[in-house]
Amino acid sequence: MQYYHNRKYNGLSPNVPYASGDRYWGQDWQRDFYLLLEKSGLIMNDLIGNALIVKSGDVVQGSSVTQVNIPNAIGYAKYQITVQDEGQAWQVPAKTKSEDLESIRIVITARTDFDISGATLDGVTTNYLKARYKETDGRTRNKAFGVENWAFEKKQDCEIIADSSAPTAYDVLLATFVGDGSSSLIITQNDISIMPDSDKVDGADLDTDDTLSADSDTRVPSQQAAKGYIDTLVAQNVKLTGAQSIDGVKTFSSIPVLPGSNPTSSNQAARKGYVDIRTYISGSVTSDDYYLHEYLPAMTVGQVNYLIMSHTNTSSSTARFWYIHAPSGGTYYVSAVITPPSVVGNISGGDRITSRSITAGYSAMAIVFIRRLS
Repeated sequence: MQYYHNRKYNGLSPNVPYASGDRYWGQDWQRDFYLLLEKSGLIMNDLIGNALIVKSGDVVQGSSVTQVNIPNAIGYAKYQITVQDEGQAWQVPAKTKSEDLESIRIVITARTDFDISGATLDGVTTNYLKARYKETDGRTRNKAFGVENWAFEKKQDCEIIADSSAPTAYDVLLATFVGDGSSSLIITQNDISIMPDSDKVDGADLDTDDTLSADSDTRVPSQQAAKGYIDTLVAQNVKLTGAQSIDGVKTFSSIPVLPGSNPTSSNQAARKGYVDIRTYISGSVTSDDYYLHEYLPAMTVGQVNYLIMSHTNTSSSTARFWYIHAPSGGTYYVSAVITPPSVVGNISGGDRITSRSITAGYSAMAIVFIRRLS
């Protein structure tokens, strides 16, 4: 569709449009009007293709075996118009011809219980529910110099067609249906989208491989494939919660932090604090020039500690006595070896477990087993 209205001026005095006095001036304006309709439709085609836009979010539904409910919708299709044949513009009467508007907006208003009984309802034939653009006469007015009533404004409208003829470029397909007119009506919706047909996801675009081996930028994983892929990853990785058996060598870049509780079985990991209290003294220490007293840290009843202790006499000339004491309070069973002497037996809280004179500049080591009895 092209426009033909001459918008230029003659450049004389007075400077008037070439269109003035043109007997086909009104027809030219009609062409321009249709041109605008077409361009508006083509703009939407550029944006969304030939997609059907359902404004209500609803779909075509059967209200009976011979009736359907149609939602509010908008579509775009061709429309054929009759215009002046510019090649025979000066003939009387004027000659006309048909031209196509490549795309025009079709507003589909909701229909309730729309009758489809005129379609081929034999239980086998595929029928098509289509919308087609049309124009109807609008309001009427009295002619200026006559008594007749004249229809004048053209009003945009559409008609709904239900038959077995496949839709053409002039139709917007709403749905297809197969029915027998008595007990069965099966409706298949047309694709409803605001995307061009080329951008729609269909079966060919779906990937059902749950390993996602295609590594594609265009394939879309199905729900089942996505779930299978994620389930596999979850099974292969360490979870934040729950019991798991972890295989293979794991190297930690930082030292793991364990809970504050103590291990209770042979194969459970031990914290540094748990090991320290059993391998090195962490109690209080007092000393003077001749004596060094070390007091073991407090213990709970039944608790057992294994301690490996050492002390170095840093004096350059004086020997020191090294005393190791049980924690205060309660009673304990103790077995200790110091280089030498050694002690084995029951003692009271605060009692000296063992002692050792350490020559200046030398070290001594003690191995202590202690269990609190009460």
